[in-house]
Amino acid sequence: MIKPVTEVVIYRIKADQTDRYPAIAQVTTAFLQTRKGFISRRILQDHQDKTLHMDLVEWETLVDAKTAMQVAQQDGQLRPFFDATEEVITFNHYTVFE
Repeated sequence: MIKPVTEVVIYRIKADQTDRYPAIAQVTTAFLQTRKGFISRRILQDHQDKTLHMDLVEWETLVDAKTAMQVAQQDGQLRPFFDATEEVITFNHYTVFE
């Protein structure tokens, strides 16, 4: 049985992009929703530092997650997301521990 994969990305957006980020995040989520194997996305924001975010993206398989990232890096509509990102602190994939 194939286990779903949770992609955990912790990243910092540029301080001058915090007001624009909700619109940027909507475009990014819309893109992810079109990708094979996408299940869900949750975006968390640090309580004190409004530039620090965590994405929790669920995928049916690790292959789906990795393929989506490869396509995302080439997709021009996501350029605002990549341009608004100051740094990626962590980018990992996890499955449920049993």
